[in-house]
Amino acid sequence: MDPDSGDARPRKLGYLEDAMHREHGCCVLMVAHLSGSRLLETSMQTCVRAAAQRHPNLRSVIDEQTLSLRELPGYSVQDCQVEFVQADNEEDAWKRVADKETNSRFEVYGSVPLWKVLVVQSAQRDVLMVKFHHCIGDAGSGFVLVNDLLTSYQQLTSSGALQVEPLPALPAADSLCYPAGRSEAHASE
Repeated sequence: MDPDSGDARPRKLGYLEDAMHREHGCCVLMVAHLSGSRLLETSMQTCVRAAAQRHPNLRSVIDEQTLSLRELPGYSVQDCQVEFVQADNEEDAWKRVADKETNSRFEVYGSVPLWKVLVVQSAQRDVLMVKFHHCIGDAGSGFVLVNDLLTSYQQLTSSGALQVEPLPALPAADSLCYPAGRSEAHASE
């Protein structure tokens, strides 16, 4: 829904998003290597839920009939999960997990969010991986999301509380292309 105009139409996929959708998804995998203290599962779970509460696209799925993003029905931030993987002591153990994730497709329809968070823990370090479908974000969005997760984690572990300010949903694509509204000449496009 476009919050400015009150337009209830869902945001249609753009050309690039639609092309990737036809190819059954292109994913973006963000990787952050962390040294020092270990990531705690319960704290990371809280941060992932806060991210889903903050970023509306993380609660989205693709509607098969309209090829538009819509909020996942009945989705609760409590449904967000973090997968912790205990790796062997090899330095490159995280690469096997990353390779598996980049070569597996998202189920783009239904009740599965278009993103997931993995933490690969080995003796040397923790590796935070955030995988998401390209239709809900790009690499720049991924950097913001990873930063939000790590900032939330630091805030949670230092103060014991999180402040979450939800962001507005993206407006309908027509609103982005035609801020004043579509004219009759463009309405048939």
